[in-house]
Order: sequence, then C-alpha cells, then structure tokens
Amino acid sequence: MISRIQKILFVLLLSTGCTQTHHTVGSSPYTPTVTPGVDVTAAGTVTSINNGTVPKAVTTGQFLEVTGTNLWDAGPINLANAASVTGALPNANQGAQTLTGDVTGNTGASVVSGISGDGGNTLTVVPGIIQIVNTAATAEFYQAPQTTDAAAPSLTIKSSAPYPDAGGAANQAAAPVIVELPAPVGTAASTQFEVKDDQGGWDWWFGPMPSSGGYSCMWEGSATPTISNYLLCANGSATYAQTPFTFTAAISASTTLTLSGALILNSPQTIACSTGGTFNVAANPTPGIVVTSGTLSSNCTLAFATNASTGLYQLDMSGVTLGATFGVVFTNGTATKTYLSSSVLSGTLATVWTHGTNTLAVNF
Repeated sequence: MISRIQKILFVLLLSTGCTQTHHTVGSSPYTPTVTPGVDVTAAGTVTSINNGTVPKAVTTGQFLEVTGTNLWDAGPINLANAASVTGALPNANQGAQTLTGDVTGNTGASVVSGISGDGGNTLTVVPGIIQIVNTAATAEFYQAPQTTDAAAPSLTIKSSAPYPDAGGAANQAAAPVIVELPAPVGTAASTQFEVKDDQGGWDWWFGPMPSSGGYSCMWEGSATPTISNYLLCANGSATYAQTPFTFTAAISASTTLTLSGALILNSPQTIACSTGGTFNVAANPTPGIVVTSGTLSSNCTLAFATNASTGLYQLDMSGVTLGATFGVVFTNGTATKTYLSSSVLSGTLATVWTHGTNTLAVNF
C-alpha cells in the first residue's frame, strides 16, 4: 500500500506541473520519474512560479515579492509602496525618529524648542493659560535680541479689546492688564513688582508695603524694598512720602516747577523763643516758620547761616510778644536785621530772602 508520505509527495509533484510516469510499491524507496512542466526543468530546478520568473540570486534577509506581470523578485520590503504594507506597526517595533522644526530630538525624547505659530506670527493658546513648571530656577519671558544691524522691535502686552458693536457699558469697556502678586505664607513679607534697567541704572518697584498691610507703595533704586526706604505710599485716605523728600525743578535745562490744584502743606517749623535766645532756621521748611515767644528778657535771634543761608522763607510772627528793650533779630552770617517795634511785628507775616552767607533781606 502507498504510505501517507508517498501520497503527499505525489500531490506536490502534480501541483508543479510534473506528471507521474512510474512508481514502485513495496519495500524499495519511492522514486518517481517526472516530465518537465512550465515551472520546473528536467533536472528538477524550479525556474518560475505559476509562469512568473523567479530570480536566481537571493540575498539573506530579502523577501520574494511580485514586481510585475509574471515577474517575481527578491528584495527588502518597500514601505513607500502602500500596496506592499498594510496595518500599523506596533510601538515596540518602532525605532526613534529624528524630529526637526519647533519640536526637536526624536520620537522617544522630544523637546519643544520653538513656537512658530501658524506661519503668520500668530499663536493661539487654548484655553488661554501658559504655565511654567515650578522646577525652573528662574522663569523668563523676553524678546530675542537683534542678530543684525537693525532697529530692535518693541514688545507690546495688550489686553482684550471690546467688540466694536458691543452694547452696554460693561461690554464696551476694554479689559485691564493685571499683574497679580501671590500672597505670602505665614510671617513672610509681601513681594513687589519690579521694573528694572539692564544697565543697572535704575529700578522701580511697585506693591504692598512689606510686613505692613494696607499700604500700596512705590520704591526707586536697586535696594530691596523695605518699610523704611519707600518713595511714596498710600492707604486710600492719605499719601505718605519718605523723608527727607526734595522737589527739584527739572533735570533738563528748564528750571520751572509748576504745581496745579490745591496744595496743602502741613507741619511748619515752629520756633518757640520763650524769653529769648538764638535759634537756627531749618533748611527749606514747608510751608513756613511759626515764631512764638513769651515776655522777652533777651532778643529772639533767628539764625539762617547754619542751615538756610540760601533760600526764600515765610515766617508767621503773630505769636511774638515784644518788650520795650528786646525784639526779634534776623541774622545770616554778618548780615543782621533787628526789629523792636511791636507795631511792626504784631500780626504780620515776614518774608526773608537769603542768597549765600552774609546776604539778608527782610520784608513785612
């Protein structure tokens, strides 16, 4: 009887175009004789598959594929040919691909190194929040410096404008630009908003008074803001200036200082002569000087040379009581003006002008 293996070999020979011409059944090996067909030679070499030519040279790793009508060839898989590949390559079988443009690195370790927007220099952020992770030591937002000899462009931070045909006052208002400073924790001092010059020439600070709530303040200079070095502070009911606070007319050639509106100056210098003596006038007292006395047993001498040798001063003399022998003496170095008459001083305002040591003019 023919074994199962012999039957399989017989079927395979028929499928390749060979015909069986003789076989021996028994204990001897099965040795078929074949007649050449279209896909196999007389020597038993397969030269084609279904009339398609098969290449003679095949390299390790290549695959057999149909490359034309009745044509087979061996080569690598052509991934660029959509007809050669189907399905998706699993992640585990993918190698890291190099990335260029705004995203660099590779598909296994990508880095966003730029944001080019839509090509028209516009970047749309949805839902509208850009957050910097708190692992960064210092976060910076700045415009890149010029790399060619051209004018540096400005940087504009602009809030949302209202709809042109908006109805109602609330919708017609433009949105504010808000710089929000986080609240400190525990007993830590409040922080400030700093505007600084890269040249180190000046700094401006704005924010709450450190360690003292309720005051909005402004500082000038590179020193860290403290409760004692502010320039101006306000608490909603009053404005406070650090002392001494000096107004200078102008940095430029103009020397005109114009103050408009109601100007109220408090705390003038008070000189209490009592029964007499010598008293130094303060430098630039504002709004003036109030002079008082009891019954004089010696002259009340107002000395300008020490602190006020140059300036214009207003003195309220209505509180001075003159005796028959003693009065008020104005001095600036060697220049002296003495007034003993009560009719001259009583209820009057004196104007004193000094211009360097030893110059003095007094008018009532």
